[in-house]
Amino acid sequence: MTETSAGYALFKARDKTLLKRDDLAKDAETVEGVCSLMKLKQFKKFGSASIALEEAAALTEGKVRSLEDLAKPVAPTNTGVAGHADAVRYAQ
Repeated sequence: MTETSAGYALFKARDKTLLKRDDLAKDAETVEGVCSLMKLKQFKKFGSASIALEEAAALTEGKVRSLEDLAKPVAPTNTGVAGHADAVRYAQ
């Protein structure tokens, strides 16, 4: 998962063994490399610039409220998709 100025994006690993790869950092050095590793699964657009600012502030304070509905449809981690807990852990 990542936050952009437009909203939150949730990605799915193209390979279920992605985190076990020794060359992961090397492959993720370029945009093309990341695109070969991940697929956009879901995107939650911010409704306005003020909401985007509120979400950015909440994220830095560890008080993000709006991610549960983004992660619920893909919560099981055994499908190759990082659920909410994994996403927060890897975002830090």
